[in-house]
Amino acid sequence: MKKIVLITLSILILIFVSSCKKTEKEVVNSVDGIIIRGGLGLFEKIQEGENSTPTAKYKDSVTIGEKVKINGTSEKITYDKNELDFVKITTESKTSGYVSSAYAIADSELGVIIEDDVVVFTEPVLTKPSVDSIKKMNLVAVHNNSRNGDFIKISANALLTNNKYKLFSEVYIKASSISMTEDDTQSIRFYNMAISEKNATKKKVFSETALKFKNSVFIDEINSKLGNTPTKDNVINDEEIETEDFDGGIFIVNNDKINIRDLPSQNGNVVAQLNTGDEVKVIAKTKKTYTIDNYDSAWFKIEEPKAWVFGAFIDQK
Repeated sequence: MKKIVLITLSILILIFVSSCKKTEKEVVNSVDGIIIRGGLGLFEKIQEGENSTPTAKYKDSVTIGEKVKINGTSEKITYDKNELDFVKITTESKTSGYVSSAYAIADSELGVIIEDDVVVFTEPVLTKPSVDSIKKMNLVAVHNNSRNGDFIKISANALLTNNKYKLFSEVYIKASSISMTEDDTQSIRFYNMAISEKNATKKKVFSETALKFKNSVFIDEINSKLGNTPTKDNVINDEEIETEDFDGGIFIVNNDKINIRDLPSQNGNVVAQLNTGDEVKVIAKTKKTYTIDNYDSAWFKIEEPKAWVFGAFIDQK
């Protein structure tokens, strides 16, 4: 009986130890990291057979400068018939997936180039410059604890002075040519998101966010480059309606009960009504013409009250 009990206890101990070891293997350490490529694909890993190479299925994308948790090491996953190195990440919104490991830089923080044409060095010495230079306003991943004298180690998918992109992995630049402040890095991050966004509503949000970082060294440049950002006056159904200043002088309304709207569209809210003979001063117009009730015309913005009227209902005085 004692022998049976001892054997049973031994088996239970072995099962427990084995279970502990298995659990230990499943624990994956994660480290902070930075994404260095805009619009980087975030993939789901599909494992169809125990011994087959997993495949990648697109699910979303991550943005340049995004802070993520990098979980574990890279692994081979097939995408578009090619075996590539992927690594698992978790975004700040708690979305998990796999990205190309070349563009997810572990143990790093976000930085941005603040000088023109910054020379890349292969080693942290002045005698080891490369032929490449990185342009101003380029976001980079700065490797933690990598300061070496006047130099600092970075990785980047950088825009070169010839306007072509190149992937740099663990190279050096002068530490004085980079900023890691929130205002500088986040203003450029949202600026990049704004200029690449096609949806007018999202573009407006990203632009406004970029301009909120008033202490950024780039604020004047960003402000000038985003000067034509769509506003609520010319975004309709997520489409930017192009308008232009138009000093057309005085126009006379040619019909009764003509609605004027807060947007150059029939979907705009009615601000007031005009009647035959009313005079209005026109200050802007849409670049495109539109068709309403078989009439083709642009929309015109009047000075007082500031609202839009369809051009078929006004005539120049």
